[in-house]
Amino acid sequence: MGVQTASVIAVLGAAGLAVGLALQGSLSNLAAGVLLVMFRPFRAGEYVDLGGVARYGTECAIFSTTMRAVDGKIIVIPNGKIIAGNIINYSREPVRRNEFIIGVAYDSDIDQVKQLLTTIIESDDRILKDREMTVRFE
Repeated sequence: MGVQTASVIAVLGAAGLAVGLALQGSLSNLAAGVLLVMFRPFRAGEYVDLGGVARYGTECAIFSTTMRAVDGKIIVIPNGKIIAGNIINYSREPVRRNEFIIGVAYDSDIDQVKQLLTTIIESDDRILKDREMTVRFE
């Protein structure tokens, strides 16, 4: 037939490279999905922080993960983005420390504000009484 073998190999190599580049995102999401399914850093219904935004996990599929925001929005995130960042799972540990930032007017009586916050925190049944509680100002 007279077709050069080197030419055929070059064309096939270029075609393979083009297909590989076109599927790069999908293959990345597939690999990340396999890792998420294998290691299960979170399960459906758990409250997790992905990249600084906390939401509830609803479904982890091979290419993407579906999350439900606190306001009810359904968010579909590519698995490649999830695996590339930090995953903080708030649901796995039954006890955790919470930090609240509360604005206080400059002319407020700091001792009175501290006493009020301490009273509110101590009266909440969800607060463990055997742990130290701190109210501080910055």
